[in-house]
Amino acid sequence: METEKVNFNREWCGGTSIGCINGCSNNCKYCYQRAGESKNGHINPEDWKNEKMRVEKNRKTYYRKARTRYNAPVMIPPSHDITPYTLLETLKIIKMSLDVGNQVLIVSKPRLDCIKILCSELKDYNKFNIIMRFTICSTNSEVLKFWEPGASTFEERLESLKYAYNQGYRTSISAEPLIDPNVDDLVNQLKPYVTDSIWLGEVNKTSIRQKLSLNGFKNDIETQNKMTEILDWQTNDFWLDTYNRYKNDGQISWKGKLKVLVGLAA
Repeated sequence: METEKVNFNREWCGGTSIGCINGCSNNCKYCYQRAGESKNGHINPEDWKNEKMRVEKNRKTYYRKARTRYNAPVMIPPSHDITPYTLLETLKIIKMSLDVGNQVLIVSKPRLDCIKILCSELKDYNKFNIIMRFTICSTNSEVLKFWEPGASTFEERLESLKYAYNQGYRTSISAEPLIDPNVDDLVNQLKPYVTDSIWLGEVNKTSIRQKLSLNGFKNDIETQNKMTEILDWQTNDFWLDTYNRYKNDGQISWKGKLKVLVGLAA
């Protein structure tokens, strides 16, 4: 099997991403950005859910096409979401990036009202240059609510996916980190409305405990126990079995270290 060397942080966007907000109201327990800001002493982890505008970023105009590896799109936003509070400023950045000839990868745990506005506002752009990648790591809204307490339900994310698909946009899914073992259910429900790829990714076993601790859940017994349950089923055998079921499906992509596990990356 031919392999490639992969920079796991650049698989989607060649290293080019643009955001305009500090914090995220999704308040995901496993959030890597929240953990990083907490580790560096930039935030109290309990304040992460309070979104704050980065004014200096919003005043920047993007005059030229971004240089990305492999002609990858610019990812917007990288570490916050598109919420009612962030929608208009994020939309400005998306339009500026499209206006100078970039392809744009819009990443979100989608809220239907926001997606409807995005679809309407971007309708006059070349839709080939817009990919909407929605993060859906489980089809169980109770599971999503526990790990992503401020984010939308599965049902709303599915409706958002259907809406973007029916409006003629390129659509994609990120199921990273996977927090539910029912991969087949997830793929079967989402695949009819996906034009591009479904990315599957694992919980990072080497750092997840540290992330939970930095995010304020070190002594939260319920959260620690539920993470233990995920790590118990998310074994190498689980992923190898999943890979063998989907290795011939051109729409399924493998995120990060999974590529090494299944032999697609060195």
